[in-house]
Formats: sequence, structure tokens, C-alpha cells
Amino acid sequence: MKNAAYKLILLFIIIGAMMIANVSAQSRSVGRADIPFSFVIGNQEFASGEYEITYITEGMFRIYCHKSGVNVMAQARPSISSAMAEGSNLIFRRYGARYVLSQIWQAGDNVGYALNKARLESSLEKESARILPRNEVARHAPELYTVPISTR
Repeated sequence: MKNAAYKLILLFIIIGAMMIANVSAQSRSVGRADIPFSFVIGNQEFASGEYEITYITEGMFRIYCHKSGVNVMAQARPSISSAMAEGSNLIFRRYGARYVLSQIWQAGDNVGYALNKARLESSLEKESARILPRNEVARHAPELYTVPISTR
């Protein structure tokens, strides 16, 4: 009985190690971005600073700040463009003084990744629509800001 339990534990350890090796083999660094303003991913606020962006797997990115130790996993869906991206970039939407990470693009690729809208972004859009007259809402879409990703 004890021997069977040890074998089962060993099996779980081996399977776990194989899964970790598989994820590590798939992930690749997209690069680093120096973001000059505080921003939101999902419903979480982040300070300005240098962030490392890593592609984990289809639709999953890790965004990490070495200085503060802040780490977030961001889910995104593919977004296809007719043109190849000239450089790797983070695209932010600006609502007043708030910036929301919207897209991640890698150089030489026509498939970028659009992050899912969080409740915070939806509420910022509703607030803008509530304040502006109906005929003004379409003209006052959020401004887009591009932050380059360097591949140092």
C-alpha cells in the first residue's frame, strides 16, 4: 500500500514537471515597454514604469514589472489586420485621465491580440456616453496611445 502511494506521488511529480517544461518551452519574450503613465489591465491599476511582456500561449500574456514585482496574466483574443505590424507595440485607450491596455502587437505579424474589456472600461464608456449628447458620442471615441515594445 505504501509502495503504491509513493509511485502515485512520483507519477504526479513527473506529470507536473512535464507540464511546467511544456509551458516554459511555449512562452517567449515579446520585449519590454516603458509605460509613462498609470494604466489599467482588467480591473487592476498599475503604476507607470518598465514592464516585460511575455507571450505564454495563444491568447495569454504575462506582464511583469521588475522594479515593483507586479505581475499579471492578461487574456486576449486574436485581432487580424490587413497590414503587418511594423513594430511591436502596446495600444492603450484613454478615457479622460485613465489609460486602459487594449491591444498587443508584435513586429512582422498581422495578428495582434485584443484584451477583453473589463467592467471598469465598460463603465468609463457608459459615463462618457451619459455626459455627452447623443450625436457627440461617436465623435468622442477614446483616444488611442501607442507605446513601443523594445526587444533588448
